[in-house]
Amino acid sequence: DIGLSKPTDEFFKHILECEGYKGEEAFFIDDVEAYHRGAKNNGIETLLFAGEDRDERLREAFSWLSF
Repeated sequence: DIGLSKPTDEFFKHILECEGYKGEEAFFIDDVEAYHRGAKNNGIETLLFAGEDRDERLREAFSWLSF
């Protein structure tokens, strides 16, 4: 709909602007490694949700939620 797609920097910049957030205020999770590049280029912290230890890394990333 927006004419942009992952992993372009423009995609992530557009989403951040539309939502009113800075990259440092966002967190991106995806299982496709190539998609993380655009997020990181916009200051977004990322988590690659892939590999055998993916569930444990996700729990660690959100341990402050106590789930």
